[in-house]
Amino acid sequence: MATRQLIEYIRGQLKSAITKEDLRRTLVASGWREGDVDEAYFAADEEQKEPPKPPEEKSSELRENINIVESGIFKNPFRLLKEAFEYYKKRAFTLIGISLVPFVIAFAFIAIGAIAILLLSFLSAGAGIFIAGSIFALVVAFIITLLIFGIWAQAALFMGIVASDENIGIRESFRRARGKILSMYWVMILSIFIFIGGFVLLIIPALIFATWFSFAIFVFFAEGTRGLDALLKSKEYVRGRFWGVLGRIVFMFTLFMMVVYAPLIVFGFETEERGLLFSGVISSPLVGSILTNIFSFILGPLFSLYYFVLYRNLKALKGEFVYVASRRARVNFSLVGALGVVAPLIVVAGLMFSFAGVFPDWFNSLKEKKGSEETIKMPALFNARNRGFDAQRKAGIVNITIALESYYIENSFYPESLDQLVPGHSTSVPTDPVTGTPYDYSRVNNGAGYWVCATLAGGQEYCKDK
Repeated sequence: MATRQLIEYIRGQLKSAITKEDLRRTLVASGWREGDVDEAYFAADEEQKEPPKPPEEKSSELRENINIVESGIFKNPFRLLKEAFEYYKKRAFTLIGISLVPFVIAFAFIAIGAIAILLLSFLSAGAGIFIAGSIFALVVAFIITLLIFGIWAQAALFMGIVASDENIGIRESFRRARGKILSMYWVMILSIFIFIGGFVLLIIPALIFATWFSFAIFVFFAEGTRGLDALLKSKEYVRGRFWGVLGRIVFMFTLFMMVVYAPLIVFGFETEERGLLFSGVISSPLVGSILTNIFSFILGPLFSLYYFVLYRNLKALKGEFVYVASRRARVNFSLVGALGVVAPLIVVAGLMFSFAGVFPDWFNSLKEKKGSEETIKMPALFNARNRGFDAQRKAGIVNITIALESYYIENSFYPESLDQLVPGHSTSVPTDPVTGTPYDYSRVNNGAGYWVCATLAGGQEYCKDK
């Protein structure tokens, strides 16, 4: 449709030396529809007798004219990044603050709980088991709190981005996002299932779907379009510009990854199972990991702002329109989404049947003879199991140290053996979850100190001393 800005722009340009046909070609080349341009010409001719605007409004009119031409241009990635960065400079404090809220609340919650547990431990002599249970409950509460506010904060972050021109704050972002959480996650879940369904079909359909539906979340927050309609409207914005959109997304993704993971190149990186994989210029993997997480946290909003600016550019190019998804499109993508739900279930069921012996040939191929002993080689399963045992061992050592401190507070020295902790400070002597033997313990400095150790699955010693 012909907007007021377009009509005013045409009226202003026709007063210059440019011809009507040249101006028409320029507007069409910039992305305006021929029908909208013709309608604007007609409206401009009808308004020729209107008095001109006062001179003081010319600068504002010029800015509007520039915006009209720019709205018809598919901006290059550098221009998009520049605009996103301008928003980021104004909104960084708010957007990063939104992301920090869940952590602040969760850590405040756990700090209060920890103080309460410490106070109770001093008041109760036999508080060892109680403290262990309280710590477990506190960790669970911490995870639940972080999850709830994390979900809410994600919705608030998108709301803060979409309402960037309004410059709303942290509190207002959370308030506006409160009623949109479930609908937001429904859009996300649909996107994930359709992407998985496309991946099952082949990698290329998955890439196409990921590009089409990249802006569904902004369609939801900015326009209020929900569910599958948000995904299909995002697809409509991308239609005709697929490769341009994909190129701009790849550009920002590559740049983001280069900046965020640069510390790993400088300081090196390692994994829990394989140790140091790359030493880096300065061999300090821990520093590299910390900096990577910090960069990701700080620059994450900039990445989302880039997507939002790209979405607004595509929306301006498309113009105002009412989109009604066809029944065929809804059915087709619903089927792809259903495939995305079923495929993982089939994979999980296949793995379960495999381990149950339904596929004995494949299962037996995982076996290895070691003398007369037959061992099933399932490294991932055993590693997970060993990590679980190690976590129990570490928790046992922590519980012992708590009981030892409780014993010391009461007696002014540490016990000669762990048996002396029972029953006043512990209901039983903690033992290794696999061997069932007590952990190594020794009192030193005539009862003024101690050390207690557990042997982990890999043979390493996990010790605490005083």
